[in-house]
Amino acid sequence: MQRLTPSTSQIAHWRCLTMSKLHSPSLKSVFAKDIIDFIEYKKSLGYKYITETYVLFRFDNFCSNQNLSERDLSESVVSNWINENMDNSYNTIMMRKRLIKLFALYLHNHGVTAYLPDIPKSNRSYTEFVPYIFTQQQVNTLLQMSLKAFNPWGKSSMHLSFPLIMHLLCCTGMRISEVLNIRIKDFDLGAGIIYIKQSKFDKSRLVPVSSSVNKLANSYFETVHSMSTDEDWFFQNLYGDKNVTGTIYSNFRRLLVLCNISHSSKGPRLHDLRHTFAVHSLKKLIKTGKDIYVSLPILSEYLGHSNIYATERYLHLTAEMYPELSEKTNKLIREVKFDETY
Repeated sequence: MQRLTPSTSQIAHWRCLTMSKLHSPSLKSVFAKDIIDFIEYKKSLGYKYITETYVLFRFDNFCSNQNLSERDLSESVVSNWINENMDNSYNTIMMRKRLIKLFALYLHNHGVTAYLPDIPKSNRSYTEFVPYIFTQQQVNTLLQMSLKAFNPWGKSSMHLSFPLIMHLLCCTGMRISEVLNIRIKDFDLGAGIIYIKQSKFDKSRLVPVSSSVNKLANSYFETVHSMSTDEDWFFQNLYGDKNVTGTIYSNFRRLLVLCNISHSSKGPRLHDLRHTFAVHSLKKLIKTGKDIYVSLPILSEYLGHSNIYATERYLHLTAEMYPELSEKTNKLIREVKFDETY
């Protein structure tokens, strides 16, 4: 089965999949031109503004439904928009607050009366967000043990697929749903690139893997998929259906026991491997002196986050996990927050 490296045009097309949906609505509120100008201004500064564009389009629709006739961003309009849906999570409400404050500042700087909502100094999402972060030694042990802990059983290929799944989770930070949704055509085994199509938040992206993980993937493919087609699931059960999360989680719990890592109802979870990848990546970037303003958006894009705030929270976790980096991370947290909040 031939494996082709994606062309530049293909990559550009993949990256624009979600953007094509964002530019289709016609804005019709009194703030329509301001919203378009604001988005273009933020993009000119280097921000991707994908999720933010979608949210601002919803804000335009909200204003249009309110039949606003004056170009005045009042406190009541801002408050009603932020609390439009009482079922929204705390993080969603905070994201709306931050975004509408940035938009209000833009309007104010262009001579439009605009109310600026207060942003709480203490963000509840950070204190509530307490995942299990594996140490690097634990990650190494999990990966090594996964390669030898599962013996062949009947016609099942789980003894081959589970180690590769673990390597993808630990070494790329992908979500388990993204890993299990990979089809053969999505994994360019020649280039070592996985195409994630319309995952969470309807985002698509390319995920490169290391040479060692790609070597493991090629070995798995040659053994398991000699008769498969491009449309088949990369990780499938005996019946050709894709593997389910429950099966992988059961094997993960067994692996934790074999590695002497305690487990309870609160975790560790499969998703904690993603959190671990993000924290360890940030730690490495900070320790090597990389520019956080360049690195954080790249990591955010790589992980498929909806916005940079989702990635920023890992700065707090990195500071808590590695006190020796606290001075650097605290400074970065203040600077990143200032850049996007004020």
